Amino acid sequence: MFPITEEYIEREYIIAGNHLMLTSEHTAREIEQKARKVMGMLKRGIKLTPTQPDVMAILEKLRERR
Repeated sequence: MFPITEEYIEREYIIAGNHLMLTSEHTAREIEQKARKVMGMLKRGIKLTPTQPDVMAILEKLRERR
């Protein structure tokens, strides 16, 4: 998981010429729950990989640019 803002999104995600669409509400909720869990761990300073970038610093810089 890596923070971005809308300005960095150029186009829709396409696989083999097909637009990737999330159609299941259950799957969307599951992704949101996992994202909140990861963000909580990052806020507490828990590193998930040894080479992990400083996600919280990147998020802060993106918020400053708004």
